[in-house]
Amino acid sequence: MTWEYRAIRHIETMPGGKTVVWLQIHRVYYEGDTISSWEPNPSWPGGESLEELQKDLLLFSIALEKRILKAEDMPK
Repeated sequence: MTWEYRAIRHIETMPGGKTVVWLQIHRVYYEGDTISSWEPNPSWPGGESLEELQKDLLLFSIALEKRILKAEDMPK
């Protein structure tokens, strides 16, 4: 199993009927080339050192270069 950060689009209908769309970065897990699971709570950059934080931010940046995934298409 491998993982990477990905941008995921969320859509929610608010009380009153207004639809809100937003993007968040999440960890997505793969079995081969297939998404097997994901973390529904968004990820936050972090690290135990400045270098680790920079590396994590780079991984976030790489996620923004990939196709945006849809929350409704993610495995349950």
